[in-house]
Amino acid sequence: MNKVFSHADEAIHNIPNGSTLMGGAMDLVASANRVVIAMERNTKDGRPQILKRCTLPLTGQGVANRLITELAVIDVTPEGLLLKELAEGATFDAVQSVTEPTLTRSPDLRTVVLG
Repeated sequence: MNKVFSHADEAIHNIPNGSTLMGGAMDLVASANRVVIAMERNTKDGRPQILKRCTLPLTGQGVANRLITELAVIDVTPEGLLLKELAEGATFDAVQSVTEPTLTRSPDLRTVVLG
């Protein structure tokens, strides 16, 4: 399953053998008050999944409020993507290097110890 995010837009697709199938996520994001997307930072072939512009048909447009990856917690704001939390051992530069849009460092950015 690929989850691609761009400017609060979300695309969730199952791509077996190159064909794109959409699931029931459209119904969920259309009726939710708050959408939190948990995702891996990269695709299986190492490309970023947090993009400047979504390349797949959208599951929801302008629906995401927060992104959570294994490296960070990122809030979606009208001004852009705000890095709120880093996983222990992660750095701002490391998260930015796997994120196409420019991140803004939260004034209260904190490191979270997992486990």
